[in-house]
Amino acid sequence: MFWSVTLTLSESSEWHSHDVFELILCRAGTGLLILDQENIELVSRRAILIASKARHRFVFRKNETADFKFVCFTPADIATHLSAAQSSFLFNFNKRECSFIDFPENTSLPWELVEMIPDGLGDQDPGELHIAWAAIGLLLASCMGNKRNTEMASEAKHMNTIRKICEWLDRQ
Repeated sequence: MFWSVTLTLSESSEWHSHDVFELILCRAGTGLLILDQENIELVSRRAILIASKARHRFVFRKNETADFKFVCFTPADIATHLSAAQSSFLFNFNKRECSFIDFPENTSLPWELVEMIPDGLGDQDPGELHIAWAAIGLLLASCMGNKRNTEMASEAKHMNTIRKICEWLDRQ
């Protein structure tokens, strides 16, 4: 069962991890999300997906604060409420991975979707639950698309290096 909460943070957290996937929607403010492999600035209009069991912490310097909507969901939620493509993506999401996307200032759609996810334990009536999962699915699709674009760019960079090495070997 998913749960979600809207809150403001201004104090740094300890290192922690969860047995759930965490979708963090930064509404406003500044700070830093630190993971074992990456640091991500907490800025307005950023959506961050953190894999289950990924170790992370929030860091806020003096006078920093950030407004969030946190949405956490279990593997059972994924299998029940998300598409096969999204389920496959999330189940293959390495525990050290995260993905994020910045939504442009000139679009309100992502934040309209965020408003469709009620705070609480995800035990709303079936109609409200269906709408909440549709919104979560669309927000996840944005994060998934960003991760795929990053992976494709990385693969292209490595393929270009391999091609150059092969060309060099052919000239020898």
